[in-house]
This record gives sequence, C-alpha cells and structure tokens, in this order.
Amino acid sequence: MDGRAFFALAGVLAFLGCRAVVVELRRAVKGPVAEVGYIDPGGGHVRYALRGAAFFVSQRRKDALKLAGRHCGGPKGGSKDGAVKIVKEWAQEDNETPYNAEDLEASLRYNLDHYRVEPYQHLLFECVRPP
Repeated sequence: MDGRAFFALAGVLAFLGCRAVVVELRRAVKGPVAEVGYIDPGGGHVRYALRGAAFFVSQRRKDALKLAGRHCGGPKGGSKDGAVKIVKEWAQEDNETPYNAEDLEASLRYNLDHYRVEPYQHLLFECVRPP
C-alpha cells in the first residue's frame, strides 16, 4: 500500500468515527395568526459518544451541533439564521444493543452480553427564531 492510499484510508476511518446521532426532533409550530409568531420554535435531542481520543470526541460534538443547526434551518437546511440554544447537556452511560442478526449471533455464541454500555454526551436544544 502506498502512502496516499494509507492516508486516504486513515482519513475515511477518522471520518467514520466522528458521527453524532439524532435522538428526537421537534418541528417548529407557528401560532394561529402572524402576530403570535411561534408557539414552539422547534428543537430536539442529539447525542455523541465520549469514547476515543479527544480529537474524535470534539469532531463528534461539532457534528452534533451541525445536526442541530441544520434542523433549525442553518446551512443546507434552508434559512441562514439556524441559531441553536443548548438547553441542557449531560453525560450518561447508554446501553447499545445490536439489532442485526450477525452481531447478535456472534455475541450470544460466545456467551457475551448482547449489549454494550458506553458513555454518551446528550444535548437538548431549542431553535432560536427571529420574532
């Protein structure tokens, strides 16, 4: 394997480790008349894994904030004002259960637990809408 292929493969693997997950999204709800504005500006819940090197954790956080901004109408999501307000943030250990047959079969064959407990950072956010 030459140097360029190695660095390309390393870049792809680094990118795969830098993903956040959307847990829940709330759509914005406008009032019955224009003077009311928004009843609920929208928001949601995203999480990202805390395992691994600090670089990967920071990339996952950036990805989580990018997902939140995109939901609120930020870049590639519509308007340019996709401002996000973090309402609550906490670390929590979540159970990760594989749902595909290959992963489940392999863990049960060797009498391993069929789930993993991993630390995640959770972010609850609200969209900031212009009045």
